[in-house]
Amino acid sequence: MKATARSWRAWFDVGSIALMLCLAATPALAVSSMDYELQISGKLVKPPCTPQFPGTMLIDLGQVSRNDLSASRGATTEVHLSFECAIGSRVILKLLPGSGQFDTQILSTSLPQLGLQVLLSSTSLNLGNVTPSLDTALSMLATGTSIGLTLRVKPLLLGEELPAPGAFTATLLMEMSYQ
Repeated sequence: MKATARSWRAWFDVGSIALMLCLAATPALAVSSMDYELQISGKLVKPPCTPQFPGTMLIDLGQVSRNDLSASRGATTEVHLSFECAIGSRVILKLLPGSGQFDTQILSTSLPQLGLQVLLSSTSLNLGNVTPSLDTALSMLATGTSIGLTLRVKPLLLGEELPAPGAFTATLLMEMSYQ
């Protein structure tokens, strides 16, 4: 079919009208959809207490005699922890078994029959179950600018069979929170 001038004009007029309607509607659509911007700001501050020991602390128990693994015998190794704090800060420490635990109070080691008990004074600490409340054994209030804490680690026999002689490792994680 051959396009005539008349049919071309009719198509152009219809196309022009449709295009004009689309362009006319575009500003109305742009006005009805508005963009909003949320500006967020803040300030990083130093925590109220900072540990005064490295992020990873090596605690060497030395040579442990297999004969000293009973609950009533055996040496404990003291671990001194210190924190620099703002006066009036309350720090809550939670000890978590990084290498597993035998029960709530004994940390597992790489030797199946050997565990480690973590003590504060003479009290065995519950690993992973210390709740952040003001009356827990590991809740400390800074009355000065520093807090000192001494934990004791004691190797224990798990079960009746002695572990094979050799090196062992364990991981204890410490989580700090503030109130």
